[in-house]
Amino acid sequence: MRESVKREIISWIKSLVIAVVITLIIVNTVFTVSVVQGTSMQPTLENHERLFLNRVPYYFNEPKHEDIVVFPEPFSLEKRYLIKRVIGTPGDVIEIRDGYVYRNGEKLDEVYTDVIVENGDMDPITVTPGHVFVLGDNRHFGGSMDSRYFGLIAISDIEGRADFVIFPRPRLL
Repeated sequence: MRESVKREIISWIKSLVIAVVITLIIVNTVFTVSVVQGTSMQPTLENHERLFLNRVPYYFNEPKHEDIVVFPEPFSLEKRYLIKRVIGTPGDVIEIRDGYVYRNGEKLDEVYTDVIVENGDMDPITVTPGHVFVLGDNRHFGGSMDSRYFGLIAISDIEGRADFVIFPRPRLL
C-alpha cells in the first residue's frame, strides 16, 4: 500500500475517533433524546414522543416552576426514567385541596392540564432545599406516579429539562 494512502486512512480514523469522542461528551453533558413512556404527561406529551432533553440549564440554575424534567424512577430496580412537571421548588409549600393544586396558599392556574386531581387531597408539604415537587399533567385517578406517591425529587437526580418534541410532530414545550 502506498504511503499516501496509509496517511489518508490514518487521517480518517483520527477524524472519526475525534468525532465519536466529541459526540459522547455532548450527549453526556449537553443534551440527549428521551422517549415518553406512558400517559402521565397527557395532554402535554403523548406516549412514544421523542423529546430534546437539555442538560445545560441545571448546571447553572435550579429548576423553575412548570419546567418539564426527566429523572430516574425512584425506588425502581430497573433503569427507567420519568417525565414530570416541576410544581414546587425549594421553600414552596404545596397542597392539593378539592382537586386543585395550591402553591404557597395560592391556587395554581394550570393551563397545561385538562383535569382536576381526581385521587384525593394532599396535606401541605414544604419543599426542602435541593429538591423539587413534581406532578404529571394527567391528573386522572392513577394517571401519574409523581411526588404525591414517591415524595420530593433531588435536583441532583434530574437528568435535564425537556425543551421540545422532536418526533413525530416537532414543537416547543
